[in-house]
Order: sequence, then structure tokens, then C-alpha cells
Amino acid sequence: MNMQGNFSCSARIQMEDGTQRAACDVRIGDRIMTFSQAARIRNVITFYENQGIQIVLETGNVLQCTSGLPVQLAEGNWTAALNIKPGVRLMHYGSPTSVCVVRVQQTDVELKFTNFLLEEGDSVIAEGLHIGAWDKQVEVEEDFLNCRKESEDINKRIAELKELL
Repeated sequence: MNMQGNFSCSARIQMEDGTQRAACDVRIGDRIMTFSQAARIRNVITFYENQGIQIVLETGNVLQCTSGLPVQLAEGNWTAALNIKPGVRLMHYGSPTSVCVVRVQQTDVELKFTNFLLEEGDSVIAEGLHIGAWDKQVEVEEDFLNCRKESEDINKRIAELKELL
């Protein structure tokens, strides 16, 4: 089954001008960097979730996200955050071009998550990693979805937001 994902509002997003901004401070109309170009934010999706994944990198950066967030592996393939294990190398924006995952753990603390609809592109640079924007999806095992299903209310709200565009 295909699944989308989201990142915590505290994730540092790479802006077009070279600065970084917390995801919760990114607004409609702002320009962020994708892996290959700048992209304008068309809409911002924000909600609370009490289950997530924390990915700790060798750089010290930490990405907190939902289990279905697409993350690009160093070799170019995409995978859901729930599939990432320590020792895996992830695509990194800038130098070095890849970073090693040090630790991955599930969290059960309520966090504010977000994601973006972009005018062009389907990726975001967050905490130096190449991750999926809302339009990017990855394949997730059905068994996992039976255990930790994404909230139907959230999906309904996102569908309503898309209809408004």
C-alpha cells in the first residue's frame, strides 16, 4: 500500500536563500530547496500525532517524522522512515553527499507534524536529508498499517485542503 508521511514542525527546512527555518515557520508562498531546484510552497499541512519515528544521524541532526515519510537512500531509492535502520546511509544535501543513521527509535509522544504541497517538485530538504513532500509516496507493508494506521481524520482534512487549491 502506498503511504505519505510528515516531519516534525521543528525540522530545519533548507530555504532557497541558503538559510534554514523550522518547518512550523514556513508559510505559503515561501521558496524552499528541493534536491535539484527551488520550489514555492502551495499549502502547508499541520496536525498532531502521538506516534512517530526519530532518526539520529552521524552529523548530530535528528529528524522526527511519521512512519510513512519517504526518505531517499544514498543509492537513490526511496523508502518509508519505518524501514530505516542504524548503519543505513541516506542522501544528504551538500557535503558530504550521504550520512549514516546512528539510531532509530519509535516515539509515543504527541508532536506537531507538517508537510508541504509544492508548486513544482515532490521533495524537501529537512535536517539535511532529502525527504518527500506531500505528493511523494512510498510502498508500505500492509501488516504495518494494521498495527499503526494513519488517522482517517488527518487524511480527510488533507483531501479537503487539496480540494480548496
